[in-house]
Amino acid sequence: MPAQRIFQFDTWQPGYAGSTVYVRDGSGALAAVFTDEALTQPAPNPQILIQTTDTAGVSYGKFAEPIYTAADYALDIDTTQQTGVQRLPLTTLAGQDASQAEVTATNGTVARPLAARAADVIRALDHGALDDTSTAANTATLQAAIGIAAAAGAGAVLVPAGTYQINAITIPQGVILTGAGRGATILVSQIADDVVTIAGDDAGLADLTLDGVNVVAGGIGIASQAVTGLILRHVQIARFATAMRHQGGFDHRYTDVSVYACAEGPRFLGDAAEDVGNTFTGLHWVGGKVSATTTGAAVAFEADDRPVDHNALVHVEILDNIGTAGITLVGAQFTTLERCAWEGNVNILSVEDCTNVDLPDREVISLRVLGGSMADGTIALDGLCQDIVFESVEIVGADFVMTTPVHNILLKNCTEYGARASGSEPRKLTRFRDIHRGGVIGLTTDGDPVVAWALTLNPGEVAMIEVRATGRALNNATEYAVYHTEQAARRPGATLPYDNRTTAFSIGSTVQGADSGATALIVADDSDDTTGTLTLYDIIGTFEDNEIITETGETTGSAQVNGALGFNAVALAGSTVSHVSETGGTASTWGGLSFAASGPEIQVKVDGDANDAVEWRVDCRVTI
Repeated sequence: MPAQRIFQFDTWQPGYAGSTVYVRDGSGALAAVFTDEALTQPAPNPQILIQTTDTAGVSYGKFAEPIYTAADYALDIDTTQQTGVQRLPLTTLAGQDASQAEVTATNGTVARPLAARAADVIRALDHGALDDTSTAANTATLQAAIGIAAAAGAGAVLVPAGTYQINAITIPQGVILTGAGRGATILVSQIADDVVTIAGDDAGLADLTLDGVNVVAGGIGIASQAVTGLILRHVQIARFATAMRHQGGFDHRYTDVSVYACAEGPRFLGDAAEDVGNTFTGLHWVGGKVSATTTGAAVAFEADDRPVDHNALVHVEILDNIGTAGITLVGAQFTTLERCAWEGNVNILSVEDCTNVDLPDREVISLRVLGGSMADGTIALDGLCQDIVFESVEIVGADFVMTTPVHNILLKNCTEYGARASGSEPRKLTRFRDIHRGGVIGLTTDGDPVVAWALTLNPGEVAMIEVRATGRALNNATEYAVYHTEQAARRPGATLPYDNRTTAFSIGSTVQGADSGATALIVADDSDDTTGTLTLYDIIGTFEDNEIITETGETTGSAQVNGALGFNAVALAGSTVSHVSETGGTASTWGGLSFAASGPEIQVKVDGDANDAVEWRVDCRVTI
């Protein structure tokens, strides 16, 4: 039984010496009072206060010992003074209706009814049962709670930790179904249909796992049609035939979304879909991964009869997928894949045009792969392939299958280990590095030339280097130099000896190593029946001694490598062309600006003289 201490006369109170204090309950009768909090030691009622007087002659009164009661109480003092009712503190609501009891939040200023405060958060368990066995009841509970949130205009529906079997559910505009954490709240469904349908804008899922368990044919984890602002946060979608299917949509926002062991991953479709689908555009997916898909693409952007454009994946991992593609683009335009990582996939990336000739925007335009890494798999490129750029990507063991791309594919500032190109257009895989253009500042203090800038040429490359340079003496007010010059350079092709030739090679074809996968363009063949030497340009990879080399495409030349590639040094081509050569003071005696070839490099050198400290600024531009 709860008790409360009668505090009014716990301490000395002036003017109450010897007063008689009646303790009355809520009905006005004398209440039972006690001297202990456990209410086992009865005390007299009324209480006669003990008294004391201070040095100033003021008298005081108080209880002789603490007094407790189990009742709401009021004090009647000397039958002339009455206090208000002091009620017992509320410790339980068992059996009580406190819905209209008003409470004030800590640090709040407004009291509100408990019922209103409980409705601030929509909890699924307030609207029915959830357990691990009753599929129909679980579905009804979730749908009821979702309906409450929808009726309020928007809101989160909180689902506690646990594993719950469900059928199909629909989430309307503004509602976020929110679990206790990915892997903590698990919604399980094995229906051969759409499990979660996002039916309104700004709706979605957060902090839960959606599990199809057995990859049931026709089972789709999440589906939508022409929804704007679909939200997925910290969600895992596992073991469905299709992880997601969005037929049209705008500005989807995904954070830390993972797809695991589905037959095919998310499909983002430009699809009219029963006249309610639309263009798919504006996806921004940050973080998460797609792994272990088995038959279809890990992620697919597909223009069907509506465009797919301006979509981005950032820091998403594509891992261990054995289906048709890691990421596939069918007619998708203005796609960005930033700091993504591909590893363990059979196919890394597939690019092709949409076959629907009635769709104006059906060809792949502008794919930017920025940063990240690609390891071991096929990159298939076909169709228009306009403005496709891989920039600052680490590429390990990837095979670029250049089927019939119309435009060149650019690898800019990429690092390649064992990458190779095959297909009918391997020469359309081009490369550029920012080092091809650069400015440097340096200092010379003697008469010896200093290398200010250098560039390594690959076998078969021809370069035109344009240099603008200035020099100024730091210990002389009149000496300076200005140069604007151009110089061509060339590195001859590499040579590859062979024997055991079975079919003659064709000049202009691409040869590939059977073991190494290395490829190169044949520009010359110095042969004597079954032996000879190929001269090669555009070499990707390293040919191995004794491996079989064959031509790709329609020609059938074949032989066996007999030795290692032979490399030639760079040579200057023609004379240096000077557009400007202006000096002041005695700078005409400086060594000035010059070009040199050294092994595989073309070099730009500057030289002052032994009597001057010369500051040089050199800007180089290269066309290869």
